[in-house]
Amino acid sequence: MPRSVGAFCAAFLLAMSIHAQGGPKTTPVFPASSAGLVYIEGEDALSTNFAREPTLDYSSSGLRILQLNREPQAAGVPFFAEFSVYVEEEGSWSLWIGGTPPGPRSELTPSYASPFAVRIDGGEPRALYREDVAVVETYSLNNYWFVAEKPFELSKGAHSLRIEVSEKRRYDTRYFFSIDALFLLESASPIRAAAPVQAAAPDRSALPARFPRDLSDRSIDNPYSSIAEYETRIQAEPMEKKWYLQLALVYGILGDHGNAIKILSRGRLVAGDDPRFSLMAAKNRIWSGEADEGLRLYREYLAGGGGDSAVWAEAAKVSAWLAKYADSLALYRDALARYPEDLNLQVNNGLTFLWAGKVAEGETALVAAEKKAFGDAAGVKTLASIFKVNGYPDKQRATLDKGIERFRDELELYLLAMKAAHEGDDAAQAAKIEARVRERFAPSAELDLALESLRLGATRKKEALDRYAERLAAAPDDLELRRELVRAYYWNGRLNDAVAEGGNIIVNKLYRLVLELERDLAETWRLLDFLAVSRARTAAQERLAKETASGLRKAHDEWKKAEGEARKLPAAADQARKDRVASDLSAAEDRLATSLASAGPLRISVERSLAEVDSLIGAAGTEASAEAADAAILATLGKWSWMREADLAQLSALAARGDELPSAILDRIDLIERKPDLAASREAPRAMADGSAAAEPLEARKRALVQARLWLTGKGAGEELSAPWYFGHGPSLAAFIPASIAASGTVPGTDAPDGGAEASGAERPLFSEFAPASALETAAALEKSAASVPASLAKIRDAASALHRRASARLRVRMYQHDTESTDERRELAEAYLRLDLPRDARDQLARVLLVVPGDVHAAFTLGRAQEIAGDWSGAMDSYRKVYSIDPRFENIAGSYNRLARSHASRFNSAAAAFVDGSRTTTTARMEYAAGGTSLMGFSASYAIDDIRVHSAIPPSIPAAVDLHSVDLSLNLSLPRLDLTVSAVAGGTAKNKLWSESSSWDEAIEISDVPGFLVVAPKLGGLLDWRKGPFALNAAYSFDQLKDSFLPGRDSWYEQAGEATFSTYFAFPSPSILQSAGTRFYGRLARVSAPFAEGTNLLRTALAELSFGFLLSSSPWTTLTLGANAILEDSAEPGSSDYYAPDAVLSGKGGFQVSTWIGAGKGWVAGLSGRLWGGLWSDASAQWPTLESSVRAELSKGDLVLYVETAFSRTGDAATVSYWSAQMRLGATIAVPSYIIP
Repeated sequence: MPRSVGAFCAAFLLAMSIHAQGGPKTTPVFPASSAGLVYIEGEDALSTNFAREPTLDYSSSGLRILQLNREPQAAGVPFFAEFSVYVEEEGSWSLWIGGTPPGPRSELTPSYASPFAVRIDGGEPRALYREDVAVVETYSLNNYWFVAEKPFELSKGAHSLRIEVSEKRRYDTRYFFSIDALFLLESASPIRAAAPVQAAAPDRSALPARFPRDLSDRSIDNPYSSIAEYETRIQAEPMEKKWYLQLALVYGILGDHGNAIKILSRGRLVAGDDPRFSLMAAKNRIWSGEADEGLRLYREYLAGGGGDSAVWAEAAKVSAWLAKYADSLALYRDALARYPEDLNLQVNNGLTFLWAGKVAEGETALVAAEKKAFGDAAGVKTLASIFKVNGYPDKQRATLDKGIERFRDELELYLLAMKAAHEGDDAAQAAKIEARVRERFAPSAELDLALESLRLGATRKKEALDRYAERLAAAPDDLELRRELVRAYYWNGRLNDAVAEGGNIIVNKLYRLVLELERDLAETWRLLDFLAVSRARTAAQERLAKETASGLRKAHDEWKKAEGEARKLPAAADQARKDRVASDLSAAEDRLATSLASAGPLRISVERSLAEVDSLIGAAGTEASAEAADAAILATLGKWSWMREADLAQLSALAARGDELPSAILDRIDLIERKPDLAASREAPRAMADGSAAAEPLEARKRALVQARLWLTGKGAGEELSAPWYFGHGPSLAAFIPASIAASGTVPGTDAPDGGAEASGAERPLFSEFAPASALETAAALEKSAASVPASLAKIRDAASALHRRASARLRVRMYQHDTESTDERRELAEAYLRLDLPRDARDQLARVLLVVPGDVHAAFTLGRAQEIAGDWSGAMDSYRKVYSIDPRFENIAGSYNRLARSHASRFNSAAAAFVDGSRTTTTARMEYAAGGTSLMGFSASYAIDDIRVHSAIPPSIPAAVDLHSVDLSLNLSLPRLDLTVSAVAGGTAKNKLWSESSSWDEAIEISDVPGFLVVAPKLGGLLDWRKGPFALNAAYSFDQLKDSFLPGRDSWYEQAGEATFSTYFAFPSPSILQSAGTRFYGRLARVSAPFAEGTNLLRTALAELSFGFLLSSSPWTTLTLGANAILEDSAEPGSSDYYAPDAVLSGKGGFQVSTWIGAGKGWVAGLSGRLWGGLWSDASAQWPTLESSVRAELSKGDLVLYVETAFSRTGDAATVSYWSAQMRLGATIAVPSYIIP
């Protein structure tokens, strides 16, 4: 935002200036160009899937190269690099490429690289094999200029040029091709007439730095030979060095660096030494991971006098990458002695100083490089390019912004700034820069062309990404296509999109594993479905059996009563009574017959259900036994554990956006973890829609939803809760209910459970068909079955739990597989998070990788970097130590560890000070130990002795001296996510009364009397410290006895104080002499009270301070600090004689401090600083001028610092001194780091 605002303001002021002047718009200085030539760097591809980013190569044009070196990818998807070109004239244009010549068409010729095809404006591709190009010259160990023999016919205007690689090299299964740069050359271009080109001196200045010397040269236009042919030539001509070099080059192209090293060593032994042997061996050693030997060979090559500045830069850069900063800086020093004007060496030297933690030296070097670069517009462009190559796009853009202000008419600077904005995915900033161009420069066709070409490139980048989106919409499960989109996002600087799509790939992989999990657990789910239905049915039948048995017994009792009345009826009874008794008996017989008719089938159904439960329990036990095999697998996985919370959090965040894929995964996890209510709660609006042509994830969600409803038992609602829902929805869910359940009749559909319906509409059962005595037998059987239901339900619950444990174990096995298969994506995500300054997210991804691959040294090292950037320095040290234990030679890992060990070492501080003013003398000795601790917690302890002697005691008859012993203990808790440190302080101060109040110094003291001469006052406190960027906020509370109140004859006054400080510090690493600016605002409020004295007091302090830092000299490093402050001190009850209670004391001071540091040899550094401040001091009664001065000298080496300080202050006018003080301090600090000693 600040840069955008700055650009806007600059454009506005410029426009106002032009308007005020009333002058016409200017004509820009257009970039230099050559007629008939269109030159493009390979790394300027609009879109490519060759690689995520260009490869740094100091021998290539622009110091970077676009390289393809990969295994096959998605079927039918070629590797490609797409460029946008604009040709000014219609005609025949030759295509030249610097890089790897293509592989041959002939199967008889060795194939070490892939052939490629060229597609213009989406037309038919033209295949180019080795036979279709001519190799003109080599300009580095691996790069050649070659030209397509047949030119391309192009119309005037913009075109897309797409290079496609769809064939593997025949040597192996890899795709291999590289593009350093390419250019189109028109057939009538004057450049063609200059053969060789260097003969055309006037035109050479307009040509790129990397350009063929002689376009017509064909002297090296020979294809590669086979490895066997090279060996034959070596045998025939063992002293001919070129055969060894060419064979080593072939091995290098093939990635066989071991054989390349062997053949180079053989060449040195047989054919004699040659610097090229050392250089090629150095590169191959580095590529094969032998960093130390590679660097040794680089130094050997350079020591022999060989090597241009690019080789020096490459050797120094590799050393810096490996954290060998001392070696790197030594190489830069020697290189700059040879090439003092080389801007690339100067900038990288400064960057290496910064990487090594030497900020002052680094800033000095960068300032010097910037001053040199800004001598002309070409230097600005070079400097911006260097920052871009080294991965500092912010510095690149800042350099271009400054260059535009310095060289306002250089159009190329504006164009480069627009291009940088597009590369940073900042279209708004690009539009602002274009608006500045339109406002400043006069319209012209040439200007429109330049701007339109730039816009066209940005548009085509977007179109390339849109094509990916269209293909993904048609094939959302194509993981390789998603990977290609991720690479395209990385290439185009859209890191946030790349991270999001990388996360989608991980989720997509997980979904595929969940589908495999479904197949693994098909029988588990079937049995759980059976058990759920059986549980619901059996629970319902228990109630029905009890009700039926009770009804049956009641019907039998009623029948028996009616039958007894009929039997006892006298023969002489009247007919009405006989009819009534007969009617009651008939009705009772009908009720008993009906109850027996329904109870019989129910009895059979219940007994069959209980038997089915036993059968299911047996099958479930067999299936659950598979848990043991998965448990055995999990037991072999060491420290790996499923990071469940992290996965669920990621999936839940994606599901909240409405994505079906993560929702389907969460559904299944919830079901496995016996949380069907959670799965059911995520029911999507479409989830139960009938007849919808849903995608596979939605279908999976429907199935999971059915099972969630089926398994849902509620909390305290009874076992039968699932039955109504499941039975009521049976027909509509037929497509999702296991066929075996539906076929077996276990799910009745719209019918009620067996035995639950009245026999309406059928013939009435006849009593004569039943034996009344069977009613009691049937009732007893039903009661017996109902009594056994709870045990069966318990067995069902146990069996279901066992099946869930089996599913849970299988889930963890699959999650381990997921972690294993997603390591590559997590490594890429970690790197992207680091580039986005999200180190904690990077740390989380790398931790997952290391759980699966604990020996992954690269992941462990990157984890250490992420932890260090996130502020977890102790975690970083643990990671670096782990790397060291795996590979002690990995990227100077000992240096990385030792750097942190030194920065966070335990430290001993000791100091002795003497203070004297007009009324007292104080001598202090202090010793402190601060433990390094961890990133989370630290500890410190201190002990101090204060000897205070007051010259003017009150009252005078009491000795005014005291000896104080203080102990402080501090525990510090760091919260990096909040940028906060919380500290707790506890301790106390002991007063030695024996020293200050003994009436006779000659009197013998008994040991038992000693405790009585000690007075101990407690000390408590807390501290909050917050720091973020240039801002800091500090708040503290303390409870302590005032030191002055320990003096004899004074009350013991205790102070409860709260204080806060807000400060800012802004650094300005630029050519300006101003280096920093800072402010500080401080406030303190203290309540003073005494246990045995009346009254309290409030002490108030406020301070405001401003400071500016300037760099006076970089050798020796000398700084000047200018500052000023204002301080107000006041109290509610001023004038206390026991402690300092100011009365409206106001002071204002300002001054300067000069500091310098000088190397004293053998690692010693001497520092000297002097400070002089003056101002005014006033209270309620007077006003005086005041003057303060101090001098500090220090000597440091490694972990040891020795220092001495003196200070003097004076308040009063020239004739009268109101107050004076002097102080001297001697001290030493030593760190005790736990280094790794390689």
